[in-house]
Amino acid sequence: MAQEVIKAYGREELGTSSAKKVRAKGLVPAVVYIPGEESKNIALDNGPITKFVAHHGSGGKIILDIDGQEEMAIIKNLQRAVVKDDILHIEFLQLKSGEKITFSSPIHFIGEENISRDFVLQKVVHELEIEVLPKDLVDNIEVDLNGIAIDKAITIADIDKNKYPGIDFIGDDDMVIASLSEAVKFEEPSDDDDEEAAAEVSTEETTEASEEE
Repeated sequence: MAQEVIKAYGREELGTSSAKKVRAKGLVPAVVYIPGEESKNIALDNGPITKFVAHHGSGGKIILDIDGQEEMAIIKNLQRAVVKDDILHIEFLQLKSGEKITFSSPIHFIGEENISRDFVLQKVVHELEIEVLPKDLVDNIEVDLNGIAIDKAITIADIDKNKYPGIDFIGDDDMVIASLSEAVKFEEPSDDDDEEAAAEVSTEETTEASEEE
């Protein structure tokens, strides 16, 4: 995985008003969690970090240059604006070489565009929990939907583990990731059906009237 270096700035002020001031300057407020140590509050230039997230997603490994000190990290959580989808806040997790981390890696589904509209794809999960060394981190875990059969689920066991050396998948092999089923078809009622329904209603009304008499 390519490691990009993004400039970051330490910040002291916290809270909602402080975050608004940071965003007004074209920066994104963020925090770096450091296992066993106090977290660092930072801010990043909006443009570079938005470009990085667009390219790598939330699973990308990154080098943060915090006031001249480089820290290897990964995005742990990402908060976006509801309407504009702008990045509002980021939580990073610092990575240390040689130390494994437990991380929820996003899933990238391959072949979804090849599934016929006659079928319904149900994505049961969108992330997989993994245990991995920083050097073996990947942006996402690929799940191949090509060849998926009706009423047969894709599970953790179906992932090509050879593509992910050094990664331990947390979860049972039979944990369902996605499944395929036939789409329910609704037929438009014909004119004959409408006439039959109207006749039934008319008959019922006539019967009720007769009973009242």
